[in-house]
This record gives sequence, structure tokens and C-alpha cells, in this order.
Amino acid sequence: MNWLLLNSIISASITLLFGLVFLALYWHRTDLHPSRYWGISYIMLMIAMATTGVRILFPYLNPYFLSSLLASSAGLGCFYLYCGIRIWRQAEPLTDKTRALVVIPLVAMSLTTSFITTLEPVVLIWARLYIGGFTTMAIYALLTGSQPSNIGHYVTACFLAGIPLSQVLSAYLIASGSWGPDGIAAVSLQALLSSPLAIINFIGLPIAFTGIGLFCLLGILLEFSTRLYEESIRDWLTGCYNRRGFIELADKVFHQSRRQNDSLSLVLVDMDDFKVINDNHGHDVGDTALQLTAKVLGERLRASDVLARWGGEEFIVLLPNTSEDRAALVAESLREQISNQTLLLGNGHEHQLTASFGVSSLRRGDKNLDAIVTRADVALYQAKSAGKNRVTPATINAA
Repeated sequence: MNWLLLNSIISASITLLFGLVFLALYWHRTDLHPSRYWGISYIMLMIAMATTGVRILFPYLNPYFLSSLLASSAGLGCFYLYCGIRIWRQAEPLTDKTRALVVIPLVAMSLTTSFITTLEPVVLIWARLYIGGFTTMAIYALLTGSQPSNIGHYVTACFLAGIPLSQVLSAYLIASGSWGPDGIAAVSLQALLSSPLAIINFIGLPIAFTGIGLFCLLGILLEFSTRLYEESIRDWLTGCYNRRGFIELADKVFHQSRRQNDSLSLVLVDMDDFKVINDNHGHDVGDTALQLTAKVLGERLRASDVLARWGGEEFIVLLPNTSEDRAALVAESLREQISNQTLLLGNGHEHQLTASFGVSSLRRGDKNLDAIVTRADVALYQAKSAGKNRVTPATINAA
């Protein structure tokens, strides 16, 4: 077995593995859009890597078609790699029309070489432009994305940079006539094995694409884990934090406020007559009421405040650097805003939303957040008992 055949088998296997992993990620999570394009990219690159082995194992096949297939699949692989990197770096994805304008001409010309062999050099030149151009554009997208670049982006860009450089070097050597003609159809197999161009294209490029695939995979897995964590601390219905997310954030703020002797307040919110809404009008209307309440609360809080769905029809709000008196005023403003909301019912009638509020703040001697929550819960119970749709601050006796 010669080195080029072995290289083709290994390179095709690695790129196929990357392609399947990316496509499996997209199948599992369709919101990971870069993995879709990278999956297509590495399947195309697998075809390119495997074509050299096919040329060696089956020399009687049309060599011009195989040469065009190798070049076009490598060019399209770089194009889809660029598409994925654009989305990864939060750029606007290319439209279907743009992708079609890029893909169709090269595919059509490549297929045509099976019976018009004179088109093969044109396909090779066109493919080199794709390979060099789209990898250069991918580097630009990596380094100029809307999100800050990190070490993974820079390393990926370094691997990418080797690809257009290799194409420029290959084009120069071919144009100078030093290393013979281009393409696996233009030389004998023996000449192909000893060609320095083979070292550049069949060893250097697979190494570069392996490095790119590795860091793209690490990047998408990191994004995947970040999304999983974000989902674990968010309430799926309202979009605000859930109890777990609130406790994680609020505990940090609580201990920081104690160390710095800052004020800290907490508001418990309970929607009035929520059970009646659910029982009489269905859970869909109840879900709408929860979403509307969360929206009203979120729109009127500061960026430093923490809003969460505490459970059922209860919400909780953490107000850093806010005294209990000030928190009561904030709660009153929220209560008024909620009471201005009208919920449309399934029977054509309307229901005015209201909520009750319990307010408490950090006091000397509080050892943990539970102490503040307990006082706010007692205050909330007093608000409910006093007739609902009101704000009740905690008292010293309630502590």
C-alpha cells in the first residue's frame, strides 16, 4: 500500500467522523445551526479525501471526472465551513438563493467533465478560488464576529490561514512549471506519488481541516453545554429564572451585600385567583396569565434586579441596593401595572389581573437568604388575608 492511498483512507475516515458528529449534534439540537453546515462541509471533504484513493484503486475510472470531483467537493466543503462559521460568530446567514448560486455552477461543471474532459482545468481553477476565497472569508468572520473572539477562534483562524496560503503556493508552482500540471488526472499515478504538490494538498490540507474540525467541535460543544445550563436555570414558560437559577444568583448577591453592608430587598408576588382562572378557563389561559405577568414584571425592573418564577403562580424579585421602604414603592408600582392588564378569556370575556405582594429586606443577624424569603412569605400571606391586590412590607414581629 503506497503512502497516498493510506493517507486517503485515514483522511477520509477522520473527515467522515467529524461530519457524522456534527450532523448528530444538529439532529439532537436543531438550534445548533453551525453544526448543520459543518456536517455538510466535512461530508464534502470526506468525498474529496476519498477520491484520491479511488483514483489509485480504480485507475480505469474516468480520471478527469475524479479530479473534478475532488476539487469541487473540497471547494464546496470550504464554502459550507464558511457558512457555519458565519452563524457561529453571530453573522447573518446566507440566503438559500446565495447558496444555490455558489453550489450549482461548480457541481454542474464538475459533472460535465465526465464527458467534456477539457473542462477539468477550469473546475480546478474555480475550486481553488473557492477553497482560498471562502477560507479567507471564514478567517475574517472568525475575527470580526459580533461576539468577542477567544483563544479557540484564534487557533481555528491559524489552521484556516494555512489553506489559502497552500492554494497560493500551489498555483505559483504550477504556473512556474516547476512541479508539473495540476490535478490527479493530469499526471500518472507514479508521478502523483512523487509530486511535491501531493505533499501540500494531500498531507497539509487534511492536517489543517482536522485542526479546524477539532476546534469547531469544541466550540459547538461549549455552546451546547452553555445552552443546557441556561435552560436548566430558566423557566420554560415565562423565560425568567426558575427557582434553581434564582437561588444561585441570589445567594451570591446576599453574601456580597452582607460583606459590603449594602441594602438588599426581596419581593414575593402571588397572582390573585389564579386557580379560578385555571379551573374555569383552562391551562392555556392560565399559561397566558403567567406569561403576561412575567412580561410586566420584567419590563419594569432594573438590569441588576433578579426576577424568577418561584413556583406555581408565584414570582420572586431580588432588589440589590434597595431598602425595604424603597422596595415597597417598587412593589406598589408593579402592582398597579399588573392591575392594568386585561386577560382575554376563551368565552370572549375579559379578566382583570391582580397580584398580592410581600416585601422584606436584609436585616442584621440574617445568616442566609431563607430568612428574607420567610419574612416576605409571611408578609404575602398578610396581603392575601387583608383582601388581595395589595403590598404588605414585613414587620419586625414577622421575623
